[in-house]
Amino acid sequence: MSKENNTFFQGRIKDYILVALLGIAAGGLVALFLWLPDNQLWDFSYFASDTYGFWMLTTALVVLFSVRRYIAAINAGLYVFFLFLITTAFQSLRLFYTGSHTPFATVEEMAAASIGGWLWYSVFPAVVCVVLGFILWGARKNTTFGKLLLFAPLAFLMIETFYLLYCVFAYRTKLFSALTDIACIGAYYFIFKKFLLKSTAGPVIGVIERKD
Repeated sequence: MSKENNTFFQGRIKDYILVALLGIAAGGLVALFLWLPDNQLWDFSYFASDTYGFWMLTTALVVLFSVRRYIAAINAGLYVFFLFLITTAFQSLRLFYTGSHTPFATVEEMAAASIGGWLWYSVFPAVVCVVLGFILWGARKNTTFGKLLLFAPLAFLMIETFYLLYCVFAYRTKLFSALTDIACIGAYYFIFKKFLLKSTAGPVIGVIERKD
């Protein structure tokens, strides 16, 4: 990615495949924490099920580094669809292999009965993120509204982090999620400052202003 064109995703087939692969990798990473030894203080499973900071950061970056608004919307939908699909499928497999609350005798039987639920669980948030991605792409514009949109993911991360830190100090739980959100804030700020902030004479991202 060059300073003249701060975009990774140009709307080519290989770009959409890359976004799908990133979603699969992100879903696998989130699902991995379901297998880690859990305890009240670290509460790894909370990160895998109820923390939105990692999802917010990665989806926002996929959107903001897309070259066109409609490409950003498609990318957001693809990324979130595969992230949720892998996570929910992994959770079903985990329950099956641990023998927890499953009436199925084989993986194939479980998958055939569950695929509709997996897709519904994945499609709904993906559609929501298509809409949000379409809106968030406006952060690339050199306008007051664009600047506010650029700060929106950071504001969300900070609000969630405050809540998680409260849980850490008040209830001694969710420490891992709090640390993860702090890392996400640092990552977004670094990328925000290095690549996303506009110059005083230029657009929000890149040197050449692009139209929808």
